[in-house]
Amino acid sequence: MVRVYLVYAIGTYIGLQFPLLLPYYIPLLILGISLFTVIIIKLNYSADYLRQQTTTVNLFLFLCILLLGFNQAVINQKHVKSHLSNRNTSEKTLLRFELIQNLEEKTNSYQALGQVITGHSINSSNPITGKVLLYFSKTDKFSQMKLGDEFYTYCIPRPIEAAKNPQQFNYADYLAAQQIFHQVFIDTILSIPIKPKISRKIPHMLSSLRGYLEKVLLKAVPKVEERSIAQALLLGNKDLLSHTTKLNFSNSGAMHVLAVSGLHVGIIYLILSHMLFFFNSNSQSKVILLISGIWVYAIITGGSPSVLRAATMFSFIAIGKGTKQHVSIYNLLAASALILTTFQANIILHIGFQLSYCAVISIIYFQPKIYSLYLPKQWIIDKIWILSSVSIAAQIGTLPLSLYYFHQFPIYFLLSNILVIPAASLIIYLGILTFVSSPFDCLLSPIGQLLQNVLSCLNESLRILSNLPGAISHGWWLQRHEVILSYLFILILAGYLTTRQGKWLIGAFFFLFLLVSSFSIKKITQTHSNNFTVYHTKKGSLIAFRSGSHQTIYTTYTKDEATNIRFINNNSALANQLNTQKVKLLHPGLSFLSFCDNNIAILNGEHRLPSKKQSLDYVVLCHQDDTNLNRIHEVLKADLYIFDSTNNYYLYKVWKSACKDLNINCYFVRDSVAFEQKLNR
Repeated sequence: MVRVYLVYAIGTYIGLQFPLLLPYYIPLLILGISLFTVIIIKLNYSADYLRQQTTTVNLFLFLCILLLGFNQAVINQKHVKSHLSNRNTSEKTLLRFELIQNLEEKTNSYQALGQVITGHSINSSNPITGKVLLYFSKTDKFSQMKLGDEFYTYCIPRPIEAAKNPQQFNYADYLAAQQIFHQVFIDTILSIPIKPKISRKIPHMLSSLRGYLEKVLLKAVPKVEERSIAQALLLGNKDLLSHTTKLNFSNSGAMHVLAVSGLHVGIIYLILSHMLFFFNSNSQSKVILLISGIWVYAIITGGSPSVLRAATMFSFIAIGKGTKQHVSIYNLLAASALILTTFQANIILHIGFQLSYCAVISIIYFQPKIYSLYLPKQWIIDKIWILSSVSIAAQIGTLPLSLYYFHQFPIYFLLSNILVIPAASLIIYLGILTFVSSPFDCLLSPIGQLLQNVLSCLNESLRILSNLPGAISHGWWLQRHEVILSYLFILILAGYLTTRQGKWLIGAFFFLFLLVSSFSIKKITQTHSNNFTVYHTKKGSLIAFRSGSHQTIYTTYTKDEATNIRFINNNSALANQLNTQKVKLLHPGLSFLSFCDNNIAILNGEHRLPSKKQSLDYVVLCHQDDTNLNRIHEVLKADLYIFDSTNNYYLYKVWKSACKDLNINCYFVRDSVAFEQKLNR
C-alpha cells in the first residue's frame, strides 16, 4: 500500500503542477486500453507465466496508478470548463454560493469559504464550480450565517493578488494550492433558501452543536485568553487566540497542540472505546459508533488535514480491531493518505497534511530506536524519557519542512513538549467533562474553574519558556531542493538503522555532503552578489541596496511604522542571510547615490531640479504628482526611470504615454512586481 500511494501521490503532484501536460481524457483512454489489455493477458496467459514477469507487471500497474493520480488532480482543477476561472468575471454576475466553512471574525469583516454552485443570466442559469474566499460586511445579518447556508448575490469575483516583493509569502500561491483563485466582497444578499435536504441539515446541525459548545466554554471559562486556548484545543477554533498567545506557543515549540490532530483524535477514540465497553470487541455496531463519533468530532473541529488524517487512520484501526486483523501501521497511514488525496487531490500541498504525516511516520520509526538508547528504571523518569523520545522523533521528521515554511527552530521544544502533551491530554479530558456537565451548574462551575486553572498554568509556563534567552533560532532559509536532500538523508539513514549495511551509511553521508555543499555554494554566491531593489509598497517608499550580507534601506516610513519594513523586507533579509542592515530616512527632494559603479538619483516628491544636466543609470521617482516627465528627462538623463507604487495612480496613463513619446525606458512598480536588479562592480 505504501508503494501504491507513493506512485499515486507522484501522479497527483505532476497533475497539480503541470495540469496541461495531457488533456484529462488521454489518461482515461490509456487506462481503458490498459484494462482491456489486462483482461486479454489474463485470458491468454497462465498465472505461473505472469508470476515470472513480476517486473513488467509491476511497472505496468505503477503506470496505471500514476495516470490515475494525474487524472484525479486535473479533473478537480480550474482547467475544467465549468470552473469560475474560465468565466468572464469582469462584470457583476448573479452567483449562487454555499458556505463550506464557518465564519471567521476579522477586524473589519467576516471571512468564510464558499462554493460556487450556479451562475445566472437573464435567460438561463449555468452550473459553475470553484471555491471562493468570501468577505461579508460586519453586520448582524451576516454573523448568523452557518455552515451549509446557500445564498444569491450580485458580485464581481476578483483574482487574488500574487506576492509583489522578492521572497514575500505568496498568499495567492497558498490559496491556489487549495484551488482558491478568487475573492468576493459581499454587503448584500438576495435570498437564503432553506434546504430540507439531509445534506444541508447535517452541516447546520454540526455548526449549531459547535456554537453550543462554544457557549458552554464561554460560561465555564470566563477569562478570554484561557478560553481562546480551550477553543483551539477542543474545537479547532483559533479565532480568539491573541498574537501574544500564538507567539508564546510558537516560540516554545508547542504550536502543534493548537492544531487538532492525532493526539486529540486518539483521546476521543479511547474515550469512545471505554464508553462502548458493553459491546463485544468485534461488534459491527461498536465499529460503526466509533467511526461515527470520530468523524463527528473531526467535522466539528473544522476538518483540517491533520484531523482528517487522524480520523481516517483511527477509522481503519477500528475496522481492523473489529475484524481482528493485524495491519501494518504504515499501510494504515498510506491507505488514509490515499483516501484523502483521492477526494481532495490538492491536499498533498497543504502544510498541515505534509507536517502531520511526516511527524507520525517519524515517530513510528524513530521513537522506539531513540527510546532504546536509554532504559530508565524510575517510573517518572521513564515517562519523561518516553515524551522526550516522541518529541525528538517528531522533530527529525518535520525539521526540514518547518525550516522551509517557518524559517525558525524552537530550542526548548523538549521542555515544552514534556509540559504540553500531558497538559493537553488533561485539558481534553476536562473539556469533555465540561461539555457533559453543562446542564448542571453545580458541576459545570468547579470543573470549569479547574479547566481554567490548568489552561492558565500551561499558558504561563509557555510564556516563560518563550522568553528565555535563545528560545528561537532565527534566520533559516531552505530552498526546495535542500528540503528534498534533507529527507533523502533522513530516509537513507533510516535504511542504515534498519539494515546496518555500510552502503546505506555511505549513501546517507553522500546526501549530507550534497546538502552542506548547497548551503556553502548559496552562501558564497550571496556574499559576492549586489542587488538594487525598489519594493512594491502601499504607502511609503522602500528602496534597498544590498552588497553581500550588508544592506542599506532608504525609506519614507518612520520609526513608528517599522513593522511595515519588517513585513515587506523580512523574508528577503532571511533569504540573503544579512548580517547587518541600516535603515535611513528618505527625505523629500532629490538624492544622488553611487552603488556598484552605478549612478542613481531618487526624486521624492516635488523638488527644484539642478540646472546642470546629470548622466545617470537609474532614476527612482516617488510620491510624484508632476505630469511633466519631459522636464525631468531633460535634466536627469538615465537608462531607466523607475516609478514606485507611491506615485499618483491617476497620472500613470499620462506618464506611460510620455515614456512612449520620449522613447525612454520606464518601469512601473504598481503595475508589476518590485523592481530588482543584480549589479556588478
